[in-house]
Amino acid sequence: MSEHVKALPAQGTSNESADAGISWRDFLELTKPTVVAMMILTSVIGMLLATPGVPGWEVMLYGNLGIALLAGAAAVVNHVVDQKIDTVMARTRKRPVATGKISPLDALLFATVLAVAGMVILVWQVNALTAWLTLASLVGYAGVYTLFLKRMTPQNIVIGGLAGAMPPLLGWTAVTGQVEGHALLLVLIIFAWTPPHFWALAIHRKEEYAKAGIPMLPVTHGNKYTELHILLYTLMLLAVSLLPFVTGMSGVIYLAGALALGLRFLQYAVRLLKGDDRRVALNTFKYSITYLMALFVDAGTLNFGDSSVITVNTPNDLRKAAKKLKEIKVKPEIEAFDLGNMWFGAQLYKEGLLSDPPLFQMCLGIPWGAPATTLAMQAMKDIMPKQGVWSGFAISKNEMPFVAQTVLM
Repeated sequence: MSEHVKALPAQGTSNESADAGISWRDFLELTKPTVVAMMILTSVIGMLLATPGVPGWEVMLYGNLGIALLAGAAAVVNHVVDQKIDTVMARTRKRPVATGKISPLDALLFATVLAVAGMVILVWQVNALTAWLTLASLVGYAGVYTLFLKRMTPQNIVIGGLAGAMPPLLGWTAVTGQVEGHALLLVLIIFAWTPPHFWALAIHRKEEYAKAGIPMLPVTHGNKYTELHILLYTLMLLAVSLLPFVTGMSGVIYLAGALALGLRFLQYAVRLLKGDDRRVALNTFKYSITYLMALFVDAGTLNFGDSSVITVNTPNDLRKAAKKLKEIKVKPEIEAFDLGNMWFGAQLYKEGLLSDPPLFQMCLGIPWGAPATTLAMQAMKDIMPKQGVWSGFAISKNEMPFVAQTVLM
């Protein structure tokens, strides 16, 4: 604990506070429900993007419940560790542990119950990977960030932001049971968003952080330095937010939304740098919350388009899609991008895992005359004898990727 902290008289030490009684609302406040709600929003979006269609209600319910319980437990530990700091800052001095309304021991017992319940639900009803990743996030936030980084370095929020960026990955793994690249893109977005979000608040509350002895960037390096870094991180965030489109994870609708939201965030950052105004800093902080929620909602809507179109980049994508294709009543279209997917999709159809004959559009990155050309054709013919008609088969003679289209009747 920093020696700069001089705690104000804790309201909870008075008889008046003790006589007020403890309600369920006090325990709810310990879990930081607004913060947890935003985390669950990003977790839900991660679930929706992880699989074609809408995931089953069981994984949606138990996955988000377990994640919320562990996130709430981390928030409770934060209240306990920051008890003295919270008595100094105006926005936190009325928290239940800071006032003494709930004792640190009772709060820790409450956190333990939440964490155990969350782990049991995730291990029992979801999968072990999600459970351990969520627990790691709890330790990262409540332990590494709150206990050490917050008090040690002005880069505290940059390094510690990774723990808060995990929910979309947790939602993704709850559905798929594995860590995948697209899920990490969602984590990267929140990781890049975290510094400008918190630094804007730190500028607005600079005096309080200084009084509490917390080395936030505006306290250690001044407002101008912080405002410049808010601008730089906002530019980074804008670039990172476009990666889902660049990698083929999202479409034009998401691109338009990400650009509009990101440019508006950039406008706030520029205004803050030019004006050095605490009111602009607060408005930037508020907009950053709107930005993240809107961006993830924009990303989530991509999963509610034409359910007959599924983009496949790996055989594993096709395996997951096959489970959903049985529920699709119209002819599905599968886009595959290598020979392995072409063969794998054909095998799925042969084994009856696809409910309807699919349209395969193959973009095979192999040159003219390569042995894989014959192999690709033979794979389709051997696996689906008399099932389809070849059409639109074109091969580049300039050693460029060719496009093959097979329509199965």
